[in-house]
Amino acid sequence: MEIVPLNVISTYSLLQSPLRPTELVQGAKSRGYRAVALADWNVMYGAIDFYNAAKAAGIKPLLGLRLDFKADTSTGTFFDAAGDRAVFNGPGSDFACSAADA
Repeated sequence: MEIVPLNVISTYSLLQSPLRPTELVQGAKSRGYRAVALADWNVMYGAIDFYNAAKAAGIKPLLGLRLDFKADTSTGTFFDAAGDRAVFNGPGSDFACSAADA
């Protein structure tokens, strides 16, 4: 069984990692990984470079996104980290709000 780390971020998670998406793929390839993941905070700017590099290296790319948000459980609305824009308010938000309350 092979384990693929999913909690991997790149330089696109501002001031959080010095790792470029292409360097991530090169490192995974040199270590014999068959799949590699990238899940930056609040952005997907590096997704295309990461995907193309992984495909070129013959590695399965796993794309993710880590969102930093706040939940208003009284209205079932999620706001961005600054709290000034509603980012999700629809089917399923009731479940997500109840999970956030737990």
